[in-house]
Amino acid sequence: MRNSKLPNATAVLVLGISSVALCCCYGIPGILTGGIALFLYRRDKRVYDKNKGNYTNFDNLKTGRMLSILGITLSSLCLMYLLSIHYL
Repeated sequence: MRNSKLPNATAVLVLGISSVALCCCYGIPGILTGGIALFLYRRDKRVYDKNKGNYTNFDNLKTGRMLSILGITLSSLCLMYLLSIHYL
């Protein structure tokens, strides 16, 4: 069978990059894009686990997952910092 690409791997990568890039916009856009990326990662990971030999771009999926986790972490820190400045 011919190797194909995972359907959402590029979207996960783009959303992970945008999550890191949007972490300084009050935190909320970075958290949202990172959460969507993790949701799409989970769907593609299930597809990949069924037939591991049929897909070629799993590295993009893993990279997007790492970037989305990083973006969520940075966005959460930024949001907590802004809230602490505003309310303390």
